Amino acid sequence: MARRHHAPWVAGPEDLRLAEVFGPHTAWLPLPDGSVAHVRHERLARTPRSPVLDLVQGVTRRWPDRAHALLRGRIRTTALAPFDADVVKVLARRVTLLAPGAGGSPEGVDLASDAAAARALARLEPVAGEPMEALRALTAGVVGGAPGMDRPVGAVLVGPDGRPLAGARNRAGEHPSLHAEVALLQAWGAPVPAGCTLLVSLQCCRMCAALLLDAAPDLDVAYLQPDPGKFARGTALAGRERRIR
Repeated sequence: MARRHHAPWVAGPEDLRLAEVFGPHTAWLPLPDGSVAHVRHERLARTPRSPVLDLVQGVTRRWPDRAHALLRGRIRTTALAPFDADVVKVLARRVTLLAPGAGGSPEGVDLASDAAAARALARLEPVAGEPMEALRALTAGVVGGAPGMDRPVGAVLVGPDGRPLAGARNRAGEHPSLHAEVALLQAWGAPVPAGCTLLVSLQCCRMCAALLLDAAPDLDVAYLQPDPGKFARGTALAGRERRIR
């Protein structure tokens, strides 16, 4: 059976108009009722945020029961972060970069507060003792659930002196974007100090690997268990992260 080839997507007049209205630093998604959900965020380098990630987190926070279907649509953006393609690969479906216009008054559904509420779910856990001991303590007693639920995955940031600085658990049951690594980065809220190591109980997926590489390009990443899932293949950290045996 011959494979079907789809014609490349071409931005229509309404897409170009919205790119002009929204201006730079904005991501948006057309909604079934004809309105548009959008987030505007001027991204700083080396931070685990972008307009596209804010939009994905905002959509899932505002419409948790419909988010999966909504995010199957095409996200439009006038600013694309290095990790956005991998965020979309894991949590959405498609994203297209459009040239920004001068910008004006936002129209539609502003998801800035929803994205902020999603980020607020990320929180650091107290860590103490040896790094591996701290990592195991993060996942002790956590029972793995179905896809989309909390899984027993933890992440510990270890300082250059070998002492654990912070830890985070997988919070995907509260918000699907909050894998342990994303939760740690977003809750940490500051540049990762040079010379640190990140210990993770499960190999990084594409989204987490891309965010880690962008936010802390010199970070040493080590994991305990390989992830056989498709989203752990060919990540931005392929050949750089190491397995602890």
